[in-house]
Amino acid sequence: MADQRCGLKIAAHLYNRSVATRGKLDVVINGKVLDELQRKCTVLQIERGQCNQLEPLIWQTNTCLGNWRYQRSLFEQDGYKSAKTVIQTLADVVSKNGNPLMT
Repeated sequence: MADQRCGLKIAAHLYNRSVATRGKLDVVINGKVLDELQRKCTVLQIERGQCNQLEPLIWQTNTCLGNWRYQRSLFEQDGYKSAKTVIQTLADVVSKNGNPLMT
């Protein structure tokens, strides 16, 4: 529990510092394995995945159109995600209160 309190204090410091120096909250902390309390101050990050249901708190996913880096051979084999897949993923993630990041 002490580690969790320390993490929450660090998050509070970052958020308060943002407001004090910039006049608004314009920073975010992401985490991958969060409990209910941590989700209140940290955005859940799901790498190359998605939530199965509408989430009450924002979350984000990051994925790419192919592999994590550009590969000419993958492009030549039409291995990148189609526009249809990208649009369907975008609609699904946003409809569940998520933010999709694609590279």
